Amino acid sequence: MKFLSVATLLGFGFLSVVNARKLLIIRHGEKISDDYLGLNDEGEARAHCLLQVFNNGTIFGEPDSIYSNKRGTRSHRPYDTVKPLADSIGIPVQEFHKYKPEVFVKNTLNKDPSEIILISSAKEWIPSLLEAIGYEVDPEIEEFDNVWVVDNDDKKGNGYLHIEKQNIEECIKENIDKVVVNNIKIKN
Repeated sequence: MKFLSVATLLGFGFLSVVNARKLLIIRHGEKISDDYLGLNDEGEARAHCLLQVFNNGTIFGEPDSIYSNKRGTRSHRPYDTVKPLADSIGIPVQEFHKYKPEVFVKNTLNKDPSEIILISSAKEWIPSLLEAIGYEVDPEIEEFDNVWVVDNDDKKGNGYLHIEKQNIEECIKENIDKVVVNNIKIKN
C-alpha cells in the first residue's frame, strides 16, 4: 500500500512512496511566542493529553514511529509536543531537519516500515511535507488541534487525505494546572 507523488516525481526526479498505512501530521502545541523555544502551559497540557488521541482505541491508532522537526536554536516545540506520548508508548522521537521535505520523504518516510507514523511539525512545514507526497493544502495553518490524516488503505496506491480534530479540549482544561515538566510540578 503506497501513495505516490506526481509533483515529487516531476519536480525532483525521484518517486515519492510512503509505505505507512496511515500517516498522521500535527502542528506542535501552543507557544508563548515565536521568540520562545518551548510550549506554553496549554501546549504542555496538550502534549500530555495526546495519549487520548493516538492510541489503539481511537480512529488514529497508536503510532509505530514518531518524528518531529529537529530541536534547534529557534524551537523545541514539535519535539516537546510528542515526547510525552513517545515515552508512554515506549518509542523514541526521531528528529529530522525540516528544510527539504522531499528529501525527508525519500530518505526517511519511504524506508520506514511502520504501519502508523506520527509527525509533529512547525506550521510552515506541514504544507510542504504534504506537497512532497502529492497533496495540496491551505498554507495558512493557525489551529493547534488539527490532525492531517493520510489513509493509505487503497491497494491501488491512492491515499486519502482528510483533516480531523484532536478533540482534547476538556483534557487540556483539566490538566493545564497539573503539567509536569522534568518530574517537577510547575503549577498547582
